[in-house]
Amino acid sequence: MRWARAVLSRDEEETRRYGVLVAETAPSHAVVALMGELGTGKTRLVAGSAEGFGYEGRVRSPTFTLMNQYRVVHPLYHFDLYRLPSVDELELAEWEEYWDTGELSLIEWAERLGSDLPERALRIWLAHRGGTIRRIVFEAPMGEWDKLARTLEGKEVDAYPRD
Repeated sequence: MRWARAVLSRDEEETRRYGVLVAETAPSHAVVALMGELGTGKTRLVAGSAEGFGYEGRVRSPTFTLMNQYRVVHPLYHFDLYRLPSVDELELAEWEEYWDTGELSLIEWAERLGSDLPERALRIWLAHRGGTIRRIVFEAPMGEWDKLARTLEGKEVDAYPRD
């Protein structure tokens, strides 16, 4: 069973704050799957999560290196699968080691993983809604992410469709 909450973000700052909220409510060994078109705020949300973990540096999408690690009290792993046409088994096995470390892993363009995306992942869809407005849908299995679900209550818009 899964829950879903959808919110509107009026600008980049609000999207960043949702990222901070994700970091503040993340369970151990959390995997966050970020999905959406170019320019919807995936990297901005990751920057907020890094900030929520205490990282003070600049967050850049690891488009060519595939993964950045931000060193803070707890490591944060930032994956970007944009340039990958597909994922092979060796890459997936290596990434799963990071996902199982007990640290926070955020994956941009996670839709490229298809059925290989861990079931426990918090899925976040971001979509353009005109100007700087974005619709953000959070979906997760019941249990580990329930604190985030409770925090998002009262800020919701219709959760479906995701786009």
